[in-house]
Amino acid sequence: YDKSIIYGVSSSAFDQNNRLMSAVTSGVQAQNIVLNSSFEAGGGWNAIYGSKSTGRIISNSENAYIGEKYLSITAMEPGEESYAYNVAYIYDTGKYTASAYVNTSALSGGGAFIRVKYGNEVISTSHKISGRGWERIGTTFNAENTGRYIVEVGFTNSFGTIYIDAAQLEKSGAYSEYNIITDSGFDTNSEWTTSGGTILNNTTESISGTSA
Repeated sequence: YDKSIIYGVSSSAFDQNNRLMSAVTSGVQAQNIVLNSSFEAGGGWNAIYGSKSTGRIISNSENAYIGEKYLSITAMEPGEESYAYNVAYIYDTGKYTASAYVNTSALSGGGAFIRVKYGNEVISTSHKISGRGWERIGTTFNAENTGRYIVEVGFTNSFGTIYIDAAQLEKSGAYSEYNIITDSGFDTNSEWTTSGGTILNNTTESISGTSA
């Protein structure tokens, strides 16, 4: 089939932009807990920029990892941290993996990171130093408590630009194929519209999360 019809990009651009560096597979699609994970819609994300850093959403399907939009953060000089963050709620304890696709442009210094916080405590982190196009970075952690977790993607003490796309938080010991559907487990009930039905809250009958 002709890949150029997917997201309106050429076959070569599609092959370059859509690369999965490492993954695990199972019979069940991973439930992505991150809201607005590929920046295509509004909301879900906030950001903290250093005094010499700026950030913006870029709309360019030729350069995005997937879809049309992605986040760009640029530091004019090394120093303070700059990062975007997404608040996610975990309803079941166990092993989870946070991941995102990251690209860089003339990035030097400490490099890009993805990390997870519970409260004010950093419980897991991973770094990317190289600049080989879109690469997936991820970090696995044990969620000993249910509640509010924060996924952060950015850089520290670096000069240059990072691009962020296709973030994911899933209940798994390793990252699996990216799931673009927001709230695919019906856990927040904020991204779906029902017609003539209701979303049930029953943990014992759900695959993951609280809704089934």
